[in-house]
Amino acid sequence: MIPLPSDDSVSIAGRSPGLVTTAVEAVVTLPTFKRPEQLLAT
Repeated sequence: MIPLPSDDSVSIAGRSPGLVTTAVEAVVTLPTFKRPEQLLAT
């Protein structure tokens, strides 16, 4: 696993309670162009 960069280019906006970060190998994010209200409704 590649270590996190130390230059603040990675930030954590939210985290699931009880999440064991050492158990996570990869995170995939999909950009969306929906408004926050639309995301909450889906």
